[in-house]
Amino acid sequence: MTKTQALKQLQDYIRRKHLAISTEKSYLNWASRYMDWLATRKASPGTSSEAKVEAFLTHLAKTGVAASTQNQAFNALNCLYRHGLGTPLVGVDSLRAKQGQRVRTAPSRQEVAELFAQLQDHGGYPTNLLARLLYGCGLRVGEGLALRLRDLDFSRCRVTVRGGKGNKDRVVALPKSLLPALQRQAKLAKALAAEDVAKGLPVQLPHRMAAKYPRSAFAPAWAFLFPGKSPCEHPRTGRLVRYHFHPANIQRALTQASQRADLAEPIRPHTLRHGYATHLLESGANPKAIQEALGHTHLDTTMGYLHAHARDLASPLDSLAA
Repeated sequence: MTKTQALKQLQDYIRRKHLAISTEKSYLNWASRYMDWLATRKASPGTSSEAKVEAFLTHLAKTGVAASTQNQAFNALNCLYRHGLGTPLVGVDSLRAKQGQRVRTAPSRQEVAELFAQLQDHGGYPTNLLARLLYGCGLRVGEGLALRLRDLDFSRCRVTVRGGKGNKDRVVALPKSLLPALQRQAKLAKALAAEDVAKGLPVQLPHRMAAKYPRSAFAPAWAFLFPGKSPCEHPRTGRLVRYHFHPANIQRALTQASQRADLAEPIRPHTLRHGYATHLLESGANPKAIQEALGHTHLDTTMGYLHAHARDLASPLDSLAA
């Protein structure tokens, strides 16, 4: 089987499983890199697939890549052999990069307040509102940008996050202080959607919905809350659609605001999610409720936002007599 054929079969599998576009790009990139790397080596005719993958992963480890990067490469190659080449790997033992434990860093409440005081909209997009929504609901940046008008329930003050990490849906309480701004943004998004309908421009729909329910592409409920200014080409279908604005806008807005606020560490979109979890835990909120709001599978992941228990230990030095 040629490289092109293998990559095509891998791509077809990824699309059948409705995996994210980012996952598709990553897996195809790793599969291509791996096959190009093999082409530069003179492997013995009898070398097994497992040995080839082990050698490649060991090569990555020696170059000093992060453990998460190497694990991503392994997952991509495992998928390539199982679904692209039809020959599943059986036991791969390689030099793997160690993934150490890291303490999650979260900004203080004061730092978040100083950030928002300096935060401005970027590129003509409501990045200020999006940032406050990420912090106020504990959303990942992709989850915030993917919100559609149908996901907002203003009467109950709730938002439904659909297709989050692990393809899981969840319901989160909306900050009451954001309701007026969100309602204004929803009104603007709905007006833009009406203009698109008049022009025959569809909104991007998830998975195969556009093929099964073509009218939904012109339904106001499916319009993005944070639409992009210009239409773009869908990476899979090539069709011109309306999509949400690019995450680079919120990233740049936060970087600039962090600089203006003179913060020691710049605050990123995901840092706001850390702040949401940390500040709720510190205020005594129910960890199980926070777990559900964040969409964590395991409670241990949520409790990690408390950092180390050692932070609450009093130093013995303070108990010594002066």
